[in-house]
Amino acid sequence: MVTADEDAPLTQLASAQVSLANAQSKEAIYSLTTLSEQYGPSIALLNSTAAARIISGDHSGAMSNLSDALSLSGELAAPSPSLPDTYINMLSCLASTDAVKAQALLGKFSTEYPTHPYVKQMAMLDGAFDRVGAKFAV
Repeated sequence: MVTADEDAPLTQLASAQVSLANAQSKEAIYSLTTLSEQYGPSIALLNSTAAARIISGDHSGAMSNLSDALSLSGELAAPSPSLPDTYINMLSCLASTDAVKAQALLGKFSTEYPTHPYVKQMAMLDGAFDRVGAKFAV
């Protein structure tokens, strides 16, 4: 793809994903930020940039990207299909920085999206934890 057109947005997106897969989050952040500057921020780009920032350990930068994504989704007439991704990225970020806020956000997310696969998986894991914990209760 790079040989065909290095500056094409699809090539830049693919390059950012490959960079993330190879633990080169700074390159991915640069590519995604450049795309946002060239074409304007989108919820998907902001979520991808936030994920790259989380991987690099820049939680405050990630929260800034995610706040921007929430603002953009609030401006849309209909709820964005990327909104659950934004919540999940925020949960990942807050799990490392503020467990109380993470727990509150998880409650809100579970209420707003009760059938989302992430919520269902969390409920299943909570149930498994409770079952195993009951075996060790005194």
